[in-house]
Amino acid sequence: SIANALLNDSYVSIAHALNYYQMFDQGGATVVSVTWREGKKFKVDGHVFQFSKVKKEMYFGFTEQTIGGKTVRIAEAEKSLIDYLYLDKSFGSASLVFEKLRDHSRELDLAKLQNYAVRSGYTVARKIGFMMDALKLDSSIAHQAIEDNRGISRFTADSKTFNAQWRLYYDDRIIG
Repeated sequence: SIANALLNDSYVSIAHALNYYQMFDQGGATVVSVTWREGKKFKVDGHVFQFSKVKKEMYFGFTEQTIGGKTVRIAEAEKSLIDYLYLDKSFGSASLVFEKLRDHSRELDLAKLQNYAVRSGYTVARKIGFMMDALKLDSSIAHQAIEDNRGISRFTADSKTFNAQWRLYYDDRIIG
């Protein structure tokens, strides 16, 4: 609720959102929120509140929940995974999203996840589709959305192995 009070047009995402859905056991000292306004960082009582700016069309996929008697805007689990891939293009984030998708595929709405990925652009749709394929999950929504796009994407700047179906450079360690 502090994050929402610091910047009204925001929702809590990333690790703290996954922790709320019991998909992640570490919240960390930094609470990452998504906003379509200017990105900012605040320090309150030893906690860092980071507001990551996204395009206004990326500001979706959150609900209001009551936590500790306060109403909090928090990303849906599926959108939190998308926000990880969209905001943090590191190997660590890609691996974490793959791990959460592998370990929690039954709790996630996979159609919603793919639709959110498609709304987030070709690169995120390719990443989610590729991961779902690696896990032998139905990735047809993501695949249909990118099949006519001839561009290419990269998981990380260091990705060197190319997957022709997804037109995506990836690192074997992500799905290893």
